Amino acid sequence: MKNISKVKRVIIFGLDGIGRFFQQANTPTIDNFLASGASTLKARAIFPTDSAENWSSILTGVKPEKNKHRLKHEELETGDSYPENSSFPSLFKLIATEFPGAKMASFAVPVHRYAPLINESETRQKELDKHYQDKSSIYDKDVVTRVVEYIKNDENKDTKLLFIHFTDADEHGHHWGYGTSQHLEQIKTMDSQIDRILETVEQVG
Repeated sequence: MKNISKVKRVIIFGLDGIGRFFQQANTPTIDNFLASGASTLKARAIFPTDSAENWSSILTGVKPEKNKHRLKHEELETGDSYPENSSFPSLFKLIATEFPGAKMASFAVPVHRYAPLINESETRQKELDKHYQDKSSIYDKDVVTRVVEYIKNDENKDTKLLFIHFTDADEHGHHWGYGTSQHLEQIKTMDSQIDRILETVEQVG
């Protein structure tokens, strides 16, 4: 039987608002990344296509209607968090339960709360190592800077799960229109930011 090496860590890139538009932009990093593994362009977003409903589905693996709490965009704006006793725990809680003490980190911009389900007790305590809440900025460059600093820190080499949320492309899409030159240029910028993170991971090992 072929030996399969154990996965040391998992990194999730949440690329908000790019859809298939990355195909119209210069995105060598994303293109190479997709070509190196399993991928699809036929996946459909959850309806309604608001952030809370879709991110909750991604992080729990179930549709909003199966979730008794059913996170809604307006609920997240008021600061409501995911119920602790939900029958559909988030990925973060599953890992914390299965691997007690596992180090996890979430880098997201909470101004719009695009990454729900990271406010459970597990993530408020030690199991989630860092959850940056930079309320003074919504720019991805700030998030990426913190991610790079985190990866380079020797204390974080044993991180099991790293969740990184990018929001600027979606912001540009809302403001300028999806598929506009401004939107596509921001997707190009996002691609270079992802490359910076992946290069840092390669350097650290």
